[in-house]
Order: sequence, then C-alpha cells, then structure tokens
Amino acid sequence: MVASAASIYDIGPGVQALFSKLGGQSSADAEIAATGLPLICSIPPARSLSQGLRGDDVRRLQEFLYEGGYLEVQATGYFGPATKNALLKYQGEMGIAKAGILGPKTREHFKNWCASPKARFTAYPERGPAPLSVNFTASISIANPNYVADAGYYKVVFGDGAEQNIPCVGNQVWCEGPHVVQHTYIYDGTLTARLVHYGFFGPTQDSVNGVTVGRKIIRVGNIACTMEYSPVCASKPIVCITTPCNPIQETYSNKCMAYADGASVLYEGQCRGQTPNPANDPSCKSWFDGCNSCSRSEPGGPAMCTLRACTPESMQTPYCSSYFPQTNRAPVVSGLTGPTTLAVSEVGTWSINASDPENGQLSYSISWGDEWVGTVPMARAYSAESSAGQKTTFTHSYGNPGTYTVRIVVRDKAGAEAQASATVNVAGRACTKEYVPVCGRPAGCSNPCPPGFYCAMMCRQYDPVTYSNRCALNDAGADYLYDGACRP
Repeated sequence: MVASAASIYDIGPGVQALFSKLGGQSSADAEIAATGLPLICSIPPARSLSQGLRGDDVRRLQEFLYEGGYLEVQATGYFGPATKNALLKYQGEMGIAKAGILGPKTREHFKNWCASPKARFTAYPERGPAPLSVNFTASISIANPNYVADAGYYKVVFGDGAEQNIPCVGNQVWCEGPHVVQHTYIYDGTLTARLVHYGFFGPTQDSVNGVTVGRKIIRVGNIACTMEYSPVCASKPIVCITTPCNPIQETYSNKCMAYADGASVLYEGQCRGQTPNPANDPSCKSWFDGCNSCSRSEPGGPAMCTLRACTPESMQTPYCSSYFPQTNRAPVVSGLTGPTTLAVSEVGTWSINASDPENGQLSYSISWGDEWVGTVPMARAYSAESSAGQKTTFTHSYGNPGTYTVRIVVRDKAGAEAQASATVNVAGRACTKEYVPVCGRPAGCSNPCPPGFYCAMMCRQYDPVTYSNRCALNDAGADYLYDGACRP
C-alpha cells in the first residue's frame, strides 16, 4: 500500500492543525473524516500504542483493523490481546516487523499510507441483505503490458469464490485509477474481498501467489444493530426519475444503523445544522459552537473553548463532533454452538461465547423449547477482548421427539441483553431388550366418543401396563407410575 514517502504531517498547515484542536482528538476526527481518509490518519504522533493502553487513538486503530477484517471485535478503546493479534496480522501482511505494537515503523507506514492518494481500495455498500451488489473501487495505477514487460496485474478476489481481473488496455503506458469493479453477493455471510497484485512491481516480488494490497469486509444478510447512541451523519443515495438530485443527509443513532440502511457515513456526530446548541447536550464531548472549538472532560461538565473573536458575520453552523461513550452497553454474543440432532433422553451440550463491554457480571436465561426455563448466573466476568476464547456451557435432554428451539438471553446488571438461538431435532431411539420392568399407564381414554357424537361420560383411563424398561415406556408415550411390574 505504500506509494509515497511524504508524511501526512508534512502536507500543510491544515493537517497540522488537526492535532492542535482538543488535544488531537475528536475535532481532528471530524476534519479527517471529511477528507475521506480513515480516522487512523488522525492519530497524534506523540505516543506509541501497545497492550494495556486506552484512548481515542486506540479506538481509531481498532476501527481501522476491524474494517480491514483483521480484528473480529468492535472497537472498545482498550488495547487488549485481540487488538495485538490483529495488528500482528496486519504488520505481517504489509511487510512490517511483526511487533504487535504501533511503534515508529508502523507509524511511518501509516503516515505514508495516509499521505498517498493511491493504493486505496474501497467498497460501497459494505453491508446489506442479499442479493447485494457492491462496487469496488481501486485507486491504483496499472502498467500496460504492451509497454511494460513483466508489469504484472491486479485482480479483485470477492471472497465467495469469484474473482475478476482489472485490465489495462489502450495506447497509454499506465492506466490511472480509479478502477471500478461490480460484484453481486447472493448468499448471506461475512466475506473478505481483497485487492491482489501479481507480478514484479508491488510491495513484494511474488508473481505466483500475489500480494494483498487492500481488503474490505462485506457483510451480507439482515443486520441486527444495538441501540447504543453514538450518532453519525450519513447520506443515502436516492433515485431521481426526471432531474439530477443529491443524496439526503440524515443522522443515524450509530454506524451500524447507517450501514443497515444502505447509507454512507460522512462523519461522526449529528448532521450539522441539527444541533442548534451542542453545549446543552450533556452527552456531547466536543463541539464547534459556530466560532470556537469546545470540549468537556465528563458528561454534563463545564466546557473549555478556544477564545477566537466572533462576529455575527463570521458565525457558522454549530455541530457536535464526538460523544461520550454510553454509560452502559449491551452484552455481546460472539458465538453459540450445540448439537443439531439428538435422540430422546440423550444429553446435549450447548456452549455460548459472551462478554460485557463494561466488564461486569452476566446472567443467562435459557428456554429449551420444551417448557423448562431456568436462570444460571455467570461464574466470572469477562472483558470484551479476553472473552474471545471463553465459553459458558449448558446441558439438557429431551423426553419426547420433535424439533425444539433453544433460546439464550444474556443480561448484564443494568438489564441490557443480547439473544441467541439454535434449533435441535430430537428423534425417537431404538430401545434395548434389557428387562428392567416399569409400570406405566397408556395416555388417553379407553372410552372415547364415536366421531360425530356428543358424550358427557367421564374419561376412563387405561389399566396400568408393564413395560420391559423405561425406554419402551417413553417411546409408547405412557405415564410412569413406579419401578417394577404392575401389581394386581
């Protein structure tokens, strides 16, 4: 991806100013996002990032790794083991020394990457229900093989088994980007699309396996979003029949809801012009009041603003650029495993991966589908990242054949919850011939009414029957009375 040695911190005073506003945090985020660059480009140059640190700069790194498919959990602002492993994977793929730390070499890589207008690989939309048509844009220069020997070529590998070359034809030596390739995903799933270079030129000289120079995660299927309020301004394309028209800007509660609606996120915070006085919103962390940049250190706390002189003519539209994290976020379920088929009375084991973003205790409510419900407290608390390999296990058996839906609800102390479900098919089993007699009563009445007649008589139960063993009794659907043969 490195295509220029220029540093983002050397490309002009406008970018340098990003790190002088509000400690290089949210104001820089808003301005960087407006340029179309990832927020990783607004990380202040002052400190390295390693395991155990917290902060907005860690969150920006996590968002970058998550969008690239290297990190599987949502950004938390805490640099834990999952973030370290994702960074190691990214460093190895980019040819950087694998240290698991965002140090000087990795920082220099990001400076060059952010400063270069090339080597960009984007996708729109990145998520939605199937069939999902996605436009992939590769902002790269491709050498014309008619003029440059052994120039190699690029292709987009879509992640669902399909791929497509990006050709360079014509009389020019170089085919400048952007190059757009469209692909339609038919089936639900989370897929990794990659921009791969084959040939002599590129990050490494690998003409056989190719070198991945860009990747995007495409999520196909219905999207379940949390209700966490972390607003973003996004635009959704609209179709105009007779005249050209522009996309509509709208404030969404969070990025997930924007993506689920097919919108493209423009910047964090509410759409500008929709917050007349952001200082009155206690959840607003930093804002532009129309003239000065302001921030507060805690929700509803006092504001600290720059002291730029303001006149009515110089006032602009105020907006909130970042918000404090929600005080309580819902638990996260990252996986549920269990059997798909069981025999009657066979014990099945279900395992669920869950975590609490606030590292609090969780409890589980399980509905097995056969009318038994129980609540099991979680034995210990897990952090959002350390819980990736932790499992909580439950067991259950079914007494009758059928198809059952197992539903597990995970709750934190504040009552926020997440749900997961699985289906299991329970079939009758062949019983052994072992003679361990039990006495049971066949279900139903021995004096049923003839069809079409009204009968007022009481139900006369069947006489007890001796079954050779408990399994045979269960298969017959009889009610258990006692062990041993039926007594006269």
